Amino acid sequence: MQLDERQRAYWRRNLRLTASLLGVWFFVSFVLSYFAREVEHILILDIPLGFYMGAQGRRSSIC
Repeated sequence: MQLDERQRAYWRRNLRLTASLLGVWFFVSFVLSYFAREVEHILILDIPLGFYMGAQGRRSSIC
């Protein structure tokens, strides 16, 4: 099956968007959560920032 230029452009944009979103997901999930313990002293609504960044349901200072 041959794709015309419009379809190829669509898939290039689609793959670029997918790769960008996966990059953001990786950065937020792994890179930022690596530093969760270092920002425990910053509170947002009386909850440590580390909880929001990567504790995923449990406080990282307890682990």
